[in-house]
Amino acid sequence: MDFLKCLNTDGKGISKNIFWLAIDKLIRLGLGLLLSVWIARYLGPQKFGIWNYGMALTAVYGAIATLGLDSLIVHDLVESQWSASEILGTSLMMRLLSSIVAISASCLTAFLTDSHDKTVQLVVLITSAAFIFQAFDVIDLFFQSKVQSKFSVIAKNGVFLFCAGLRFAGLFYKAGLLYFVSLTTIEAFLGSVSLIFYYQKKTDINIKKWYFNGAYAKKKMKAAWPIILSGVIIIIYMRIDQIMIKYFMTEKSVGIYSAAVKLMEVWYFIPSTITVSIFPLLIKIKSDKKKYENTIQRMFGVLFIVSFSISIVTTFFSERLISMLFGHAYLDAAFALKISTWTGIFVFLGVGAGNILVIEDLNNHNLYKSLGSVFLNILLNFFLIPKYGINGAASATLISQFFGSYLYFLFPTKTRHIFISQSKSMMFNVGR
Repeated sequence: MDFLKCLNTDGKGISKNIFWLAIDKLIRLGLGLLLSVWIARYLGPQKFGIWNYGMALTAVYGAIATLGLDSLIVHDLVESQWSASEILGTSLMMRLLSSIVAISASCLTAFLTDSHDKTVQLVVLITSAAFIFQAFDVIDLFFQSKVQSKFSVIAKNGVFLFCAGLRFAGLFYKAGLLYFVSLTTIEAFLGSVSLIFYYQKKTDINIKKWYFNGAYAKKKMKAAWPIILSGVIIIIYMRIDQIMIKYFMTEKSVGIYSAAVKLMEVWYFIPSTITVSIFPLLIKIKSDKKKYENTIQRMFGVLFIVSFSISIVTTFFSERLISMLFGHAYLDAAFALKISTWTGIFVFLGVGAGNILVIEDLNNHNLYKSLGSVFLNILLNFFLIPKYGINGAASATLISQFFGSYLYFLFPTKTRHIFISQSKSMMFNVGR
């Protein structure tokens, strides 16, 4: 990409990092989508809907489990007076404790809302258990800070391919729903073991030397709480549609709608791949205003062009995609996909904006924009789902994402430059 060439000596490392992250996501999402399609066909809309409803319910508490610390940890590993041992040790301990809270909250919610449905309760319990093992993703953040994501890619993809084989075996031997649900947590466990192995092999900081620092934990919680709340809120407004579809309609409707969501979200690796790789560089060049602003504009320009292209193609081929991949039973998802694909543009731009807010110490705006978005989304879902079904849910998500990831930045003075850069990108401006 041309925008990487302008980054001088950093460009080569960033290009390699983006390459490895792209390989990771292409393998995971390519093979993952294929498996999701086959499993969806095999289970049918009803059971597939139960699974996706359980994941949506669990995902609401996922932001609590991560504590919203990812960008802050990478920032501190790149530029901080704290040592890597205390940053990683403290972050791991904080995430382990928050994971226990998230698991408990997930199970309690399932028990209260679906006391009559033991299958939903088991799906939520098994899915949320993965939070414990995902706490070790702090090792992945360490590799990100060094622009060495290839080690995380190698570590996790071996596990992913192994578990993919188990999923294929489950389809061949006609396994039940809980078998496929369990593999998600098994993969998280094996992934954590693999990350630890590569960390020990590729670094000179032994994991046994990690330690907890109360002062660092207190400082991070103070800085992270707006991100934690906004993360919870973001997940709510990204998943509340599936929860409300079940409330107003049926689990089968959730399954059909989830087919559209799967095809929409398969592209979401692209913005995270680009921004994760550029994030350490933006931290380093922040003092060079011209270079910093030009790099941001190039980032937004690329994010918009890619997302716009995906939306155009998906709009024209939505019926064919749904029919070919998921089968006739899911064909009602086609129009919802036409709507949802345009949500992707604002998701792409929003991911880029999120890192800028962290770099410029504007984390409180993550909270404010997310609060407005979730309120708007729930309100729209309440009125649109009963009248328009899953198409109403897709429309509600599009409108709320437009507000939270783009329009909001127009109003506060300190974030208006983000709105301007995003607007320029929509005119295919990729900087100089």
